[in-house]
Amino acid sequence: MITKMYSLYDKRGQFFERPVLSMNDMTAKRLIFNALHDPQSKNQEFVRTPSDFQLYCLGSYDDGNGNIDSSVAFICEVTDLNASIEGDTNATK
Repeated sequence: MITKMYSLYDKRGQFFERPVLSMNDMTAKRLIFNALHDPQSKNQEFVRTPSDFQLYCLGSYDDGNGNIDSSVAFICEVTDLNASIEGDTNATK
């Protein structure tokens, strides 16, 4: 199965966090949105200072053959996630 790889970019530190796999942009946004609202994540740097972070798609991963296709693309500012996710009432269900 082919999934996409996502990472948060730390604008102040000027580096990408470790990537995570997600099916598509919306599910990646939902992962970050849920972390932003999870009390157990309150000490995560991107939760404490969301304006310092951006979400990027780094490419895709095929678990059938191990191929990684890199194509870095900006997805959104972490601070914009609340508005975009809350506008889609099915996103967090």
